[in-house]
Amino acid sequence: GKDMSYLAELLMTEGGMDGIYLSVNNSHRTIPLEPYAKYVAPSEIAILETANRFGDNQILHICGYRGRQNILAAYRDYPAAVFNWAVHEEDMTLAEGKKYFHGKAVIGGFDQMPGSLINTGSKEDIQAYVEKLLADCGKVGVIVGADCTVPSDTPIEHLEWVREKANELSK
Repeated sequence: GKDMSYLAELLMTEGGMDGIYLSVNNSHRTIPLEPYAKYVAPSEIAILETANRFGDNQILHICGYRGRQNILAAYRDYPAAVFNWAVHEEDMTLAEGKKYFHGKAVIGGFDQMPGSLINTGSKEDIQAYVEKLLADCGKVGVIVGADCTVPSDTPIEHLEWVREKANELSK
């Protein structure tokens, strides 16, 4: 935690970054919530607190995949400005997550798995889903995208369709 805190400080003070993207994960669930909060969380929180001294744009990515769920309660009060989690793995919508994470900004909404909508869907289906996400979650404090990385064979125009529709709806 100390090394990563120092790195965050250097990247923000000397590297010109205005925030960090911190990826965390407890989806293995081998560490129950209480020991996680005691032994792991302090280092993660220290990294965010250090970064917060130099900027306001810290993103917490709670990495979940392939049916493995995180213990989201471990991260609820982390000092990040933006929260990102695997909506489809965690069974928590963007709208629910925005409330759960105290009204902070959220990122995601599209399943990240191969064969998912963002990977193989039509323009109409992808844009209809963007419309549904924003209707459910609102247009402020929301970045629509994949829950994590997109499959490498996702056509770039699929991402453009997401951006196009979100831009249209934000006017």
